[in-house]
Amino acid sequence: METHKHDDYVLSFIDLPELEDQWEKHSDLLPENSERFAEKRKKEFIAGRLCALNSLFILNNEFKTAPPVGENREPIWPSGVVGAISHTRIQAAAITSNSLSHLGLDIESIIDSERFNKISSQFIAESERAIIGDDSYRGTIIFSAKESLFKALYPSVQTFFGFLDAQVIEITESSFTISLLRKDSIFQSFKTPISGQFWERKGEIVTQISIPK
Repeated sequence: METHKHDDYVLSFIDLPELEDQWEKHSDLLPENSERFAEKRKKEFIAGRLCALNSLFILNNEFKTAPPVGENREPIWPSGVVGAISHTRIQAAAITSNSLSHLGLDIESIIDSERFNKISSQFIAESERAIIGDDSYRGTIIFSAKESLFKALYPSVQTFFGFLDAQVIEITESSFTISLLRKDSIFQSFKTPISGQFWERKGEIVTQISIPK
């Protein structure tokens, strides 16, 4: 387990190979009806919950259980805590905070150019295309940034919104700025652009959004 403790949050990573031969030991972390899950999904879920458990305990050692699953498959954090979980086939991560207002995290494998050309219209707006062209690496950053935004805001808005309901308006060497396009009353608190950061870990893109109170 790799842990980063900051003033405002705790971020934990685990590489799935670390858990080889330990999956059965942690099977109690799986939700109800998980017997229908594929083995890959079970492993990713367990790894994510272990990261969440670690981040929560470091945040406050009174937290000793992993977050349960909500009706829409979202993690249910303890009262006063915000957080997010993400995982790929090679790594998982969780981030928690008891001082921030909203918190989002996402990990994505870098989309290869051929696949990007096929699917980019599903999550890249024309204004974003003008920023990145056909750059699949930065396209992955945009995809991940929108996932992080959704995870950060969903606990407040309690409604689903799509990739084209937000647009990334700037990407720098390690940060991005994203703007929410939805005008519904429940999104009124998020009128101004939101900043986030990104970096690479294990050859994959990690994005994070932290919104202060």
